[in-house]
Amino acid sequence: MSDISGNLKTAHENAARGWPVFPCKPDKSPYTAHGFKDASTDETVIREWWRRFPDALVGIDTGGAGLVVVDVDVKNNAPGLKNWAQIADELGAEILETTTTRTQSGGLHYYYRCNGHSIASSAAKLAPGIDIRAQGGYVIAYDFLDGLERLRDLPESLAARLAPNEHQKSAAPVGDAIAEGSRNATLTSFAGTMRHPGMSEEAIAAALLAENDRRCKPPLPASEVRAIAASVARYEPAAAPSAAGPSWPEPLGEAAYYGPLGAIARVWDPQSEADPAAMLVTLLVGFGSICGCGPYHSVSGDRHNARLFACLVGPTASGRKGHSYGPMIAALSKIDPVWAERCLASGLSTGEGLIHHVRDRAWGLDKKQNPVITDPGVTDKRVFVKEGEFVRVLIVMARKDSTLSPIIRDLYDTGTAGVMTKVSHERATDAHVCILGHVTPEELRRALTDVDAANGFANRFLWVCARRSGRLPFGGNVDQTELEPFIHALQDAAGEIGAGEFDGEIPWSAAAMPLWDAAYDGLMADGAGLSGAIVARGQPQVLRLALVYALADRSHEIGRVHLEAALEVWRYCAESAAYVFGDRTGDKTADHILAALKTGPLGRTKISELFGRNKSKDALDAALAMLAGAGLAHCVHTSEGKSHTEVWHAGRALKGGSDGE
Repeated sequence: MSDISGNLKTAHENAARGWPVFPCKPDKSPYTAHGFKDASTDETVIREWWRRFPDALVGIDTGGAGLVVVDVDVKNNAPGLKNWAQIADELGAEILETTTTRTQSGGLHYYYRCNGHSIASSAAKLAPGIDIRAQGGYVIAYDFLDGLERLRDLPESLAARLAPNEHQKSAAPVGDAIAEGSRNATLTSFAGTMRHPGMSEEAIAAALLAENDRRCKPPLPASEVRAIAASVARYEPAAAPSAAGPSWPEPLGEAAYYGPLGAIARVWDPQSEADPAAMLVTLLVGFGSICGCGPYHSVSGDRHNARLFACLVGPTASGRKGHSYGPMIAALSKIDPVWAERCLASGLSTGEGLIHHVRDRAWGLDKKQNPVITDPGVTDKRVFVKEGEFVRVLIVMARKDSTLSPIIRDLYDTGTAGVMTKVSHERATDAHVCILGHVTPEELRRALTDVDAANGFANRFLWVCARRSGRLPFGGNVDQTELEPFIHALQDAAGEIGAGEFDGEIPWSAAAMPLWDAAYDGLMADGAGLSGAIVARGQPQVLRLALVYALADRSHEIGRVHLEAALEVWRYCAESAAYVFGDRTGDKTADHILAALKTGPLGRTKISELFGRNKSKDALDAALAMLAGAGLAHCVHTSEGKSHTEVWHAGRALKGGSDGE
């Protein structure tokens, strides 16, 4: 977001990951009254905090975030590094292979997902100079040294060292007496809190029995308490799956690197820190742009040209998204120098501006009412738009009365778009616009949160996870003679396409048709939430990718190898969408509730309080139904006498379980 900078930006980035944050003073003590207990992922709350405390450090509630952070201290000659190295020797160097930050004093923070372990914060418990920040603690956010993609689950060896008897400990809260009429609901909520990090039924029952004897007036029968423990233990622990999240996509398989485009990416791969998937997709979008709108594949009367929209998603610097652009554009410029001179553009800001770039010839009348050309229009309607800050496009589209999104959609679908305003009647037909964007995951999650936007805009893009693929401190150096055979092959293909030799229908080959038939239904399968909406246009995306592979191969039909390559690229893109958007629903109310549920179970009253009691019952019912339908949350019903209570938990109920009373 363009108006966010400094620590406020860091706060929003961490909140977008589902990590609750709060403002801290320069001495790292909290500004808020209750410290990390006030931590939030709500953008409005966070923005207000940093309006009041603009220079505040960002505190992360490690327990609420599902994190275990090892704080290795070196301040005042603390022996943290020495002791941490010794522990790594004992437990294995794998404990060092995770996301790391460097503190202001020169120490290190090692981040791990708790992965179901109930780890309490502690000071020097592991060793002198080493503190643990987990449940009941917080850390100050610093820049990640190696990228968040390295974040791993807490190794079992380290978990055993930190909490060897964790499941035998009761975490019973201290509170006032629980009156008759609320005993069942209170104990159920407490049981959910223990089940959340993975405590067993036996451990939950033991804790509940102790709590029942100490606080319930009068106590419930022991059999009823055990029944509560058994009911809650049927459900999967919510913290472990939600903390782990979807995995980074599996690398592109060999099928994707078919033909001269794949060969160029392969030659560059060992000589670049860029992600090979980012390089390949840049080539596919670029060559698709070179092809123009002459060749097409028709489906029920709709023409699909070689128009592709793609966006590379990765960290700002360490993702090396920009490294994938320069060398690939250099190769594409050799393939078609005229395209490179005329057709490269950037700066998407309005739909009118985009149409002007590919506008038709305009006619008017002279003083004698004779028809005259008032604007010669654009002859070469191929445009390759590169947006290095794609989040700006998303922000522009969110503005009231912006025409950018509908015009981009029209140009993707048909190549035809127009505007009718007081100042412009321009129109574009047979336009061939291709778009390549770069964005960070945090920016994308913040700016693209509405399912309608995903359905109408984002599923026309290929979303491609990109990260640093190697380490080349002195850069790479590709021998151009290795590239020449593939450049020449693509020059020949581009020349024939430009001469019109491929204009018209490019059909399926006989060998490709059975594979397309087998893949067809799976490419239109609906999924839940944003990631499901974003991959809902799988059929046209795969078809267009296959067409680009065929044209690069100078083939007058789409062969099986072209389809296999396209399906592999689509597989990577679909996994990228799942990784980026995870379990987000696209509904702000539902996502806010889900983020809160990940920190622990909530009753309806507490859920209403998340919104200051300003959300209607119908709105909350709809949001909770959406979460339940997507398997992201479930409800446990309890009753005692005439009192009925529902407690919501993150995650899907275990198979065979049902809401109990």
